[in-house]
Amino acid sequence: MNKLKIIDIERSGGFTGLTKQVQINLETLSKKDSEMINRYIEKSGIQNRTTGFTGNTSLPDQFHYLIRITSDKDTQLININESEITPEIRRLIDFISEKAQKLKK
Repeated sequence: MNKLKIIDIERSGGFTGLTKQVQINLETLSKKDSEMINRYIEKSGIQNRTTGFTGNTSLPDQFHYLIRITSDKDTQLININESEITPEIRRLIDFISEKAQKLKK
């Protein structure tokens, strides 16, 4: 199993079209938080997704996410529209965004 190192999440689109990016380095987190992120990734199945969109592109104001997962072996890019986000992926995005905001302070 690859050791996860860095996760970047870029959100773009929406009504205003602004882009927001968060990055988290799992090696700088507590063991508990790092393990939690690994569990969220595993439960979400996000690493098994293809890189292309399959969501409804007729919704111009929806958010689009580019999630970059870097491990000790490679980097995986996942493109996903808001309409495709499962509750498990939402928990992953929210947890990482919250942790990144706390680390900024």
